[in-house]
Amino acid sequence: MRKSSSTSSSDRDEGTQQSSKINRWQVGRIFLFGASLLLVGEAYARLASWYWDDPRYVHQPLTFHRIHQSKEEYSGIKEAIDVRIDHMGLRSTDHSTGRDVEVLTLGSSTVFCGRLDQDDTFSEQIAAQLRRKISRNIVTGSAAAPGLLAWHHARHAKQLLPRLKSVRCVVAMPGVADMNRWLRGSGTEVTESMKRHLYWGRLWPGDPGPGTSLRATRRIRDLVRQEGGSLLVSLGVRKEQVSNGSPGQRDRLRGFRQAAPPVPLPEDRRDALPEALQFYQDCLRSLCEACLGQDVELVLVTQPILYGPHLTEAGRSLWWSGNLGEKSATTRYVDEPTYAWCLEQFNRITEEVSREFRLPLVDLARTMQDEEGKFFHDTVHFNERGAELAGEVVGDEVAASVCFDPLLSDLFAEPILYRSSIDPELGQLSAKVYYRRSFQGQPKPILVCLHGFSGNAADVSDIARAARADGYFVVVPDLRGRGESDGSPDYGGIETQDIRDAVTAVVEGYGDLVRSDRVVIEGFSGGGGNVLSALTKFPDSWSAGLSFFGISDYGFHQDWGWYQASAGHRRQALLSVIGDPRTEEGREAYGSRASVLGAGNNHRARIHLFTDVGDTVCLSEQSERFAWAARDAGLNNVFLHKSTDGRWGHRIPRWHELFAAHRLAGLESLPSPTPSAAGSRTYTVVGFCETDGFRCWLGSGADARATLSHVQGEDGHDFDLRFLSRETKVRLSVVVSEEDVSYQVKINGKLENPVHPIDGRVHLPIFQGSARIEIRSG
Repeated sequence: MRKSSSTSSSDRDEGTQQSSKINRWQVGRIFLFGASLLLVGEAYARLASWYWDDPRYVHQPLTFHRIHQSKEEYSGIKEAIDVRIDHMGLRSTDHSTGRDVEVLTLGSSTVFCGRLDQDDTFSEQIAAQLRRKISRNIVTGSAAAPGLLAWHHARHAKQLLPRLKSVRCVVAMPGVADMNRWLRGSGTEVTESMKRHLYWGRLWPGDPGPGTSLRATRRIRDLVRQEGGSLLVSLGVRKEQVSNGSPGQRDRLRGFRQAAPPVPLPEDRRDALPEALQFYQDCLRSLCEACLGQDVELVLVTQPILYGPHLTEAGRSLWWSGNLGEKSATTRYVDEPTYAWCLEQFNRITEEVSREFRLPLVDLARTMQDEEGKFFHDTVHFNERGAELAGEVVGDEVAASVCFDPLLSDLFAEPILYRSSIDPELGQLSAKVYYRRSFQGQPKPILVCLHGFSGNAADVSDIARAARADGYFVVVPDLRGRGESDGSPDYGGIETQDIRDAVTAVVEGYGDLVRSDRVVIEGFSGGGGNVLSALTKFPDSWSAGLSFFGISDYGFHQDWGWYQASAGHRRQALLSVIGDPRTEEGREAYGSRASVLGAGNNHRARIHLFTDVGDTVCLSEQSERFAWAARDAGLNNVFLHKSTDGRWGHRIPRWHELFAAHRLAGLESLPSPTPSAAGSRTYTVVGFCETDGFRCWLGSGADARATLSHVQGEDGHDFDLRFLSRETKVRLSVVVSEEDVSYQVKINGKLENPVHPIDGRVHLPIFQGSARIEIRSG
């Protein structure tokens, strides 16, 4: 038994050892499997980094600059160039936190200054100039990268600015890369080779180290050579030689000239120029949108070039094809005047976009006319002296344009709270204002921007920022029941009074910053409908009104009203708020919101209606009917803009489209408003109506209509009120010029008790039904 027991114990030990081996083997297999997954993940991440819009690679990681530090990989390097890269992949000392002001530079190799030490670069020179001028803790970072098109700059801005919260200003110098790709015949296509070239680099985001293997470095070297070799030209020379153009470069250039003498611009390139310029303009517009959308100022800079009108032979000897590279030596190598002329065309577009978006422009192309090669070490790339001069010029403009005031921030976007003037029980109403203080004390016109049917103020925040850049003090109300405002929605009805109350709150709270006599109102869809309501209910309050695909009739007309024709799923909201237009009560409610019925009220404002024939949400008939009604009333201040290509389709316009609409409406040259002269005028009161001379309120303000003829003479006011719907109570007040006298009031010939003005108004006793009213002083 004892022997049997011993044998059994041995068997168990052997079994345990075998099980342990199996477990270790399983662990090993799991480890190998995990390692394989990591390798596959690394390969996938590197492949993913090839795509230029990968959000993890918000900026090209500049790995090719680290090859300056690899003497083992490239022999002949005498001295490494000082290049510092921050955690975001930007060429910067520190672009993270703790700085008062941050400036981001965008551009191609000219802005990046790849052959200069860190402190000599264009961006660092801008920071030095700003520190000298305003004594602030300022840092700049360069997001420039050789060979990038303006489209890439816009994508960089969209990806970087949300991450770099403290950036206050972006300086962009686009132009030469776009021109060179057009000269090469590449057009606007972004090749796969460019994507790999620009975005091969760090595997893990936030990795501050080199993060690239020797194999990756060699791959980058090969890709750079494929793109023309321009980034490798300076690797084998001393830094001091690079700064002023090395003999090796000049020998290489002489070889270029012998192989392919300069030629005029080929005809096929001339034919493609309009398309290339249009693409470039669209890219710049997108860049402007990216910066404005983040409340960041943008300063555009024209691309300088070595060629002057009287370039000397010494200057010509420095000419180098730059990004054109070796490919251009035999195919697209144009002569110097032609090259300069081409760049002028792209700089012209930069100037046009700066005017369109009201952006500051630094014209370095004219400032840095370099006939002797003092500022460039080749065609367009700065040496130390050139970067210093450009930094001073651009730094001056940044300080002046962005207004880095040590006490005041330049850009504001802040909420305001106000109360309804007609409904004290409503609670609070909310709006957001967008403005800037860097306009040297000049008050700005007010622009009221209205959100859509079921939206809120946040929906048009981008438009508000764009309008602020266009020179307006912008007010964006949350209409009642939307956003931060109390109450319930009241589409096109008494909520129109909330809009007017928001303007009053701004005038009272920001009086020194705004022009109360110059107020523009614009809105989109349901907001466009409220624009038309405000124009007809407050006809003397606005300098201009822009309604984008607005609603002029929510459901009063049974054939083309919005409820009947195209409201779709929004009918349920109309039913719950306004009622059923097929009932008598509902018809009255919709009639008091039908601004088309009061289209003849506004004789003062410029009214512009934007719509598209293909709009299926708010049919173009909504705008057309309003324009026709105004014309039938004898007005000539209403303009209809109807597109057939979707330009004014049912969407929030892009910023450059908004600016185009503002120019089309002539908002830059609005005449100064004049008080209404004495005379006779008839108004259609849809719910209520307020002018410079009177205020008339029917019933609840949202359930009745009437015509009101007003005759103002030297001895008083005469009114003739005729209901167009069921008769209801009427509240009428009249503006008077004399406060220290009493006024006699007759309603339908019956003399009322003498009335004394209150706050400049004579408030009549409430009466009901149609009436003739006479008001006389004394």
